[in-house]
Amino acid sequence: MSKIQIDNITIVNPKAAPCDLIRIAVTFTALAPLPTALNWKITYVGSAFSEEYDQVLEEFEIGPIKEASTMSFTV
Repeated sequence: MSKIQIDNITIVNPKAAPCDLIRIAVTFTALAPLPTALNWKITYVGSAFSEEYDQVLEEFEIGPIKEASTMSFTV
């Protein structure tokens, strides 16, 4: 059983210009305390057929999380 649950993912600026940064808001719930950090990686999938076109947009850690709770972040 998973210790986290993704509750919501929203594109903050869906009508941004092509040269603007993509802003993504994520809300998740930690269902139990997590003694180590969560590693997050947000990847743009350029093609469903090949990882060659994937681009890592953001990679970071959150935690440790000392108690079960709901949290959010925007990247």
